[in-house]
Amino acid sequence: MLNAAFYDSLGLGSIFTKVMSGKRLSPEDGLALFECPDITAIGALAHHARARLHGERTFYVVNRHINYTNVCVNGCVFCAFRRDADEQAGAFRLSKEDILAKIIDAQESAPQLDELHIVGGCHPKLPLSWFEDLFHAVKQALPTTPIKAFTAVEIAHFAALAGISTFETLVRL
Repeated sequence: MLNAAFYDSLGLGSIFTKVMSGKRLSPEDGLALFECPDITAIGALAHHARARLHGERTFYVVNRHINYTNVCVNGCVFCAFRRDADEQAGAFRLSKEDILAKIIDAQESAPQLDELHIVGGCHPKLPLSWFEDLFHAVKQALPTTPIKAFTAVEIAHFAALAGISTFETLVRL
C-alpha cells in the first residue's frame, strides 16, 4: 500500500492524490516527478496507475533498432562505438539494401513489429537525400510501421551538410 505521508515528505502529496483518484497529471506534475530523487517512489505510483487501468497485464513494444553507420565526425570522448573513417578497422556503413534486408527480416521474424528505430553516427559523406531515399524505401516495405529515427545531433549534422535549417531538415524527413 502506498503511503500518503511518504509522498508528502517528497513534496509529491498532490500528485499522490491525483494518481490515487485516477486524475490526469499536469506538465508541472511531470516536472516535479522528474526532479524527485526517489525513482522507486515514482515507479510505485506508475505501477499503481498501470494496474488500475490494466490489471496484471503488461504491454510492450516490439521494435527493430538499426544502426546505419558507426563512422562519425564527432569526437565524443565517451563513445566506444565511433570510428573516424570508413576505412578504419571496425567501421561499417550499411547500404540501403542492407537496411531493407534487416527490416524485412524483422518483419518476418517478429510476432508483430510495432516500430523501427534508425540511428547512427554523423557520417561525413551521407547526404540528407540518402536518408530521404531510405525512408521512401522503408515506407514502401513497412507502410504502417512508425519510424523513430535520429538524434538531435544527427539532425543538426544533416542540416549542416545540406546547408539548410534543422526545421527544413525535419520537414524533408
